[in-house]
Amino acid sequence: MKSYRPKNQKKTKQISSSETKNVYNKGFRDGGRGLPRQDESGEWTSPHLQCELSAFQEHTKRKWLQVEVDTANLQIQAEQLRQKIIRMKDNRKSLSGNLDVRYTGEEKLDSWIIQRRRSKDLSEIECLEDDYQEIVQQILEAENAAILFCLQAEEHAFGRINIYWDGCLESNPSANLPPVPTIIHSDAERVYMSRHRRSLLPTNIADQSIEEENHG
Repeated sequence: MKSYRPKNQKKTKQISSSETKNVYNKGFRDGGRGLPRQDESGEWTSPHLQCELSAFQEHTKRKWLQVEVDTANLQIQAEQLRQKIIRMKDNRKSLSGNLDVRYTGEEKLDSWIIQRRRSKDLSEIECLEDDYQEIVQQILEAENAAILFCLQAEEHAFGRINIYWDGCLESNPSANLPPVPTIIHSDAERVYMSRHRRSLLPTNIADQSIEEENHG
């Protein structure tokens, strides 16, 4: 299988000197107006800060939505393989190490044919687990690329907010502002992961699922 290649991957740009000056001036002007101010929840906010945070959240949300689209078929393939592995492992457990167990319609077959079929079943499970792990790896590559991209976006957004904050403090040093702004985070990754919880090891997935079904 081919490795995942993210579409339209762009690096988050560094904060340029002109951008730094522009953002700092906005902070300096807002500081002279008594901004930022604490809201009802105690957070320090201003229209500019809200714009920065909204842009960051939207940026990361779009990235994770793109991962959702790019890996949709892989997610389906992985789940189909996972279910097949579970069924085959359940059948294998019923053998209890006896390769002469016969299924319906196999009553009249020679023992050597039955043993060959059971051995083939075990080999097929191993191949399916390898296929499953390859698909999972492709999904992980997409997710890890998104995580790295969003961390870069977070650093960029927080850098801009820091520059803005310095301007506010410089303009109004007597204000009761904290020395640094609150750390920002995106909920997009958490929301995505909550919809795609899974183990990375097919064997663990299958064994755990079988145990849950047997005790359910």
